[in-house]
Amino acid sequence: MHEKQKVLVRSRKKGLSRYFFIKRTMDICISIILLFLLSPLLAFISYQIVKKEGRPILSRKSCVGKNGRGFQMLYFRTMTNPSRVIHAFPEAKTKTIPIHYYQQSISIVTPTGRWLKKYNLDKLPQLWNVLKGEMSFVGPLAKESDKNNLANSSRLSMRPGLTGLNLIEEIEKHSQAYGEEERFYCKYCSFKLDIKIAWKSVKKTLTN
Repeated sequence: MHEKQKVLVRSRKKGLSRYFFIKRTMDICISIILLFLLSPLLAFISYQIVKKEGRPILSRKSCVGKNGRGFQMLYFRTMTNPSRVIHAFPEAKTKTIPIHYYQQSISIVTPTGRWLKKYNLDKLPQLWNVLKGEMSFVGPLAKESDKNNLANSSRLSMRPGLTGLNLIEEIEKHSQAYGEEERFYCKYCSFKLDIKIAWKSVKKTLTN
């Protein structure tokens, strides 16, 4: 490697260290502010879920984060709770349980869940993931824990984001372009790119 290239590599590493430090500081500050400002909305949504669909209020998904560490990504629950639905039925008089009894155990989107998903409000609890340092506002999208995701070292070098390039460009999850966009972000991440992604995400949410 030529001396000029070494200087560029060192400069890039130094710039990334500063970028990640400032980004984490901003994540903490913004998540605290949003959790405070949105606390009435969070309380209202929680109340509606308990009132109309019962507990639990939150759903959790096991995902892989920075450096391959697992974490529980939080959502407001938008699906029915099968065990709750089953227990709502009276006990069968015979040992043979009707087929329709089993059909009720299939999870479906709840009435509250429909409007939560429509306005992306089901993801609000992930502000807590951001505050804890498990996620960032912008980054490669979080994936469920499996061996394939652990093998992708580039995306494990940073925290997964609430939004990212793949989300704003609506790229299919298992397509080749999806992985290419992830690698592009990991290689060229910057404040300018983050602001662009964040702005497009807000614009897309408001438009929808």
